[in-house]
Amino acid sequence: MHTTGAIVPAPIDVLTVHFCHRAYNRMSVGSRASRDTPAHRVNARLAAGVAEFGERWSLRPSHVRSAIAVSTGVRREVEALYPALRDRLSPIHHGVDLDRFRSNPATRATTRATWDVDLDELVALFVGGDKGRRSRMGIAAHQAALPYTCDAAVHGPLALYDRLASLDP
Repeated sequence: MHTTGAIVPAPIDVLTVHFCHRAYNRMSVGSRASRDTPAHRVNARLAAGVAEFGERWSLRPSHVRSAIAVSTGVRREVEALYPALRDRLSPIHHGVDLDRFRSNPATRATTRATWDVDLDELVALFVGGDKGRRSRMGIAAHQAALPYTCDAAVHGPLALYDRLASLDP
């Protein structure tokens, strides 16, 4: 049986891990509440606890024969927080078309000039719908944890990703 995030009572042959709730709950990225009201904050905390409980139950070594992490980062989180799964955990990275997204010095220079970013400035681009880890506050938390200086961080919706993907290689 293969599952992606589903909590099932039967043993799992292959479990795909896209997100480590336990790791996220330990980050200092603020509330996941959709609105800043006491009820929404309580609901978000309860949801986080339920998600982590379900994750712990699903990732029991006696329950999972093998696990696949969708990135090196998720793999590191799972290895750190669920060490019994280390020997059965493999990464399979999100699919990226390496031809379409290969380095192009001319496009890089033009894009950086458009956004007024120096050629030697480090830029971290966070794209996606994960509000906590890719929000401006999440980006700041990641920047603070870097062992080097990241002078610029760009956050954008899927439209930004589409814009970048449409640039001529």
